[in-house]
Amino acid sequence: SPSRGTEILSFDTGLFFERDSAKGNLQTLEPRLFYLYVPYEDQQGFPDFDTAPYTFSFSQLFNTNRFTGADRQSDANQLTLALTTRSMSQLSGRELWSLSFGQIFYFENQRVLSVDGTPLLSENSSPFIASSVLHISRKLDGFIDTQWNWQSNRFDVAVLGATYTADGGQRLGAEYRFRRDSVDQFDIRYYQPINESWR
Repeated sequence: SPSRGTEILSFDTGLFFERDSAKGNLQTLEPRLFYLYVPYEDQQGFPDFDTAPYTFSFSQLFNTNRFTGADRQSDANQLTLALTTRSMSQLSGRELWSLSFGQIFYFENQRVLSVDGTPLLSENSSPFIASSVLHISRKLDGFIDTQWNWQSNRFDVAVLGATYTADGGQRLGAEYRFRRDSVDQFDIRYYQPINESWR
């Protein structure tokens, strides 16, 4: 009868500044701090059915577990520093663009592993994450996500994409993904509504 109880302590806080830009839009500045503490629990004797590390992205800076599923709970003693700025139209309330940066600083080495032997995160800090979204028009959106590795002084991840949405609901998207030593691919997606029941 294996059992595990793990405490999770997190503290999430931020500030929200706004100003009117020279073009009459609303611009924000949103710094954020997120502290996470999860004590280490030895879980190697537990079965592992579906554990895998999440793909590291901006949203992962604020997650309480770096694994998918419920079979493994990662330990943590870390602080996330993040900053987002965005511009919005004061007439429509529509976001025009956003830019986000963030990084995790580790106070202790993480020890919990998944069964597939994912390497320990022993660095003092995570890769530096930058994410940008540009709403070029009401129909056309573009985005760029990057991950910079301070240790090797290079980009490890880059994602660039654009999506066009027509008045009839059709959507055309193109995306390029690069992840060093594992992914280098380009894809095109098309979405066509047929009627209220079929797409």
